[in-house]
Amino acid sequence: MLINELDHRVKNTLATVQAMARQTFSGSDQIALTSYMNRLKALSKAHEMLTRNAWEPTSLDEITGSAAHTFGPDRFTRSGPEIMVSSKVAVSLTMALHELATNAVKHGALSLPGGQVRISWRHRPPGDEVLELVWKESGGPAVTRPERTGLGMRLIEEQLAHEFGGRTCMAFEPGGLVCTLQLTLWSH
Repeated sequence: MLINELDHRVKNTLATVQAMARQTFSGSDQIALTSYMNRLKALSKAHEMLTRNAWEPTSLDEITGSAAHTFGPDRFTRSGPEIMVSSKVAVSLTMALHELATNAVKHGALSLPGGQVRISWRHRPPGDEVLELVWKESGGPAVTRPERTGLGMRLIEEQLAHEFGGRTCMAFEPGGLVCTLQLTLWSH
């Protein structure tokens, strides 16, 4: 009952934030508003997933599956062992995958019909508390490092590494972006 009440309050808060955004961005940059609203939807989906799981640890397969479902499951390949992550890690990874997928739609593999994304994960070393997740794009346009760093890249490169004692490596390879995330999966 408490989890359902929390879910209800989170949805109300997100609805209020969406209304404030619409009012704030009214008459201005619609691209920025759309981007912001999509980020709020991703956050809302993360909270819905956690509510379904009673805010208990969540399967990494479920988290990556949610991202693939949103952006086209036939364009994603996912593989890795069964790993459960805390709710805090689940929310952060959901947001990071949303940002990676959004960038892939705009500039990377998902911007072309044949483009693909492979998401793989493992413990590094096996059995350790370090999660290594690799996002690898292929079949898209040639990739180069962007001239400016947007919010999504900062979220992935700085916030995830700082918050979970890990590191992020963005490799802008000609064949596609390869993003490697290493996060410590300690209990929160």
